[in-house]
Amino acid sequence: MDGKCVHRGSYAARSTSIVNHAEKPVANLLSPFDNLIFVVSQKTLDELAYERGSPRIGQLHCKLGGVFDETVWHLGNALLPALERPHEIGTIYAEQVMLAANTYFAQAFGGFRPKSEKLGMLAPWQLRRATDAMVSLAADEVSLKDLAALCGLSVSYFVRAFKQSTGDPPYRWILRHRVERSKSLLAQTDSAIAEIAVMCGFADQSHFTRMFKSFVGVTPAAWRRAARF
Repeated sequence: MDGKCVHRGSYAARSTSIVNHAEKPVANLLSPFDNLIFVVSQKTLDELAYERGSPRIGQLHCKLGGVFDETVWHLGNALLPALERPHEIGTIYAEQVMLAANTYFAQAFGGFRPKSEKLGMLAPWQLRRATDAMVSLAADEVSLKDLAALCGLSVSYFVRAFKQSTGDPPYRWILRHRVERSKSLLAQTDSAIAEIAVMCGFADQSHFTRMFKSFVGVTPAAWRRAARF
């Protein structure tokens, strides 16, 4: 740290530790292990505090040797699909998880205590503008930042207000919309399921089948047979 050797102790599996990049940390890793690094910028912390009326967060703190934090562990696992299958997981999903992660780090390790607020819903024009953009753009083109800007809101407020308005966070709303669109094609056309998957914005038939079953409870093929019976 700052050019000086500092013994940080050993780290148990699934532990979370924090280093301040202003101290120019360099690690001497004696044995291989898997790790996931979250970078929480000072700009991000400042924006969270300003938006939610909380005092500025100067630094995140964690005891030497790390801690086991179940929430961080689950947030990390929630990001793995975006890293392992980027062709299936759009940018908006990763952005939502990172927003949740940044907010949690600020609360758990920075003392972030946002003021209570009565969260409203999006105005009809805001909801229409956001959903029109989500429907018209491809999965890898949809950005929470752009959607929030269309509504004149911060990303954090937009995500919370969108869920309040629709019952789903943006990423799940997109998936639900695509599944609903696929039902019409399954029932009214003879297109192959693989073709419908691509037409509705899914990466491939396997991705489509998993998402369809998670929302509907059966596979697209089974739903098509039942719909035509």
